[in-house]
Amino acid sequence: MIKSSYSIKFYLNKTRTKGTRFKIFARIHYARKKAELFTQHSVEESDWLEEKERTKKNLQINAQLAAIETEVHEIVRKLDEEKKIISATIIKNILTGKENAKAQILEYYDSCIKRLDAAGEVEKVTVAMYGYSKERLAAFIKEKKNAKDYPIENIDYKFIQDFDLFLLNQKANKVSEAKLKRNTASKHHSRIRTILIRARKEGIIISQSL
Repeated sequence: MIKSSYSIKFYLNKTRTKGTRFKIFARIHYARKKAELFTQHSVEESDWLEEKERTKKNLQINAQLAAIETEVHEIVRKLDEEKKIISATIIKNILTGKENAKAQILEYYDSCIKRLDAAGEVEKVTVAMYGYSKERLAAFIKEKKNAKDYPIENIDYKFIQDFDLFLLNQKANKVSEAKLKRNTASKHHSRIRTILIRARKEGIIISQSL
């Protein structure tokens, strides 16, 4: 069930002209935040029906605007169904092809573990520890973000701080009531940072504050 309302509006961007024609932009609203994108279409102002957000005569453009609208609805439905983070920017990025599966931290983390294991550069126990840290991270994302995964580009210093606090309030193991010790939490934190540093080196956009 989608928890936040969303909408898409088409309008003429009168600050961006193409001769005597104005570019048609789409404005996506989700949870009171917005993202805008150029639809790749331009029209004369006299051919634009502002109240209907369509052209007067160009049926091809109108059909393509309707297709964008439908695609936005499908993107939101799919993200909600998969319990992934939804934002106006994420919707825009998926729509324009800038958002992809590699940008999700848990899926990317999995690929890193597989590469570590296949390369044989570290001990099997180290690979297992990375897997254990990934389980802790997945639990944090599920409980605090209500999602199955989380975009790497959205990870910032606050995310890391919140994750640390989450760790320190977790049980050390299933049979004990004792909390994780700071030293153990720091090891989980260090492994997550290693994964994020690799993501940065591979060109995935993440916060420079990490």
